[in-house]
Amino acid sequence: MIEVKLHAIEGSAIVSDFLNRSVRLFCKDGLSSFETVRALILAGIAPEDILRINKGQSNQSVEVMFRFCDCMRKLSDFGGDLEVGGKTVEVSSLGLKPVMLKIHWLPLYFNTGTLSEIFTKFGKVLGVTDEHFDYDGVEIATGVRRVFIEIEDKFSCVPHL
Repeated sequence: MIEVKLHAIEGSAIVSDFLNRSVRLFCKDGLSSFETVRALILAGIAPEDILRINKGQSNQSVEVMFRFCDCMRKLSDFGGDLEVGGKTVEVSSLGLKPVMLKIHWLPLYFNTGTLSEIFTKFGKVLGVTDEHFDYDGVEIATGVRRVFIEIEDKFSCVPHL
């Protein structure tokens, strides 16, 4: 029998530099690595700028690591969506994660727009809305507000955030 003893890893196994220049491409109709490269070329990213490609857990997502952070800036010009072969591909940074927060117990007279100012300390606020319910075709706002925010992935595992 062969026995291998591994010491516990100290610190994080995540390389922040790699994470900050990596994206996930998602298409509900499926996405191949070949289609991913074609989409990135249409976005102005050369194949030699791609360091690694990894198929996701389903056929719908592909993760890409770039050689340079400039590639991330090129992708941001497209507003999060790319088109390839008649498919719409959603692009999101692996270092950032979109999260929908439900804010309860605010007074009815609380200014919903103020939540945007408050949550910019935690990440990029993508939108703030009132939650509604429908009564005979009439939408009525409740006291619950929703904040759609893009935060660093390390914060997404915090309970109640």
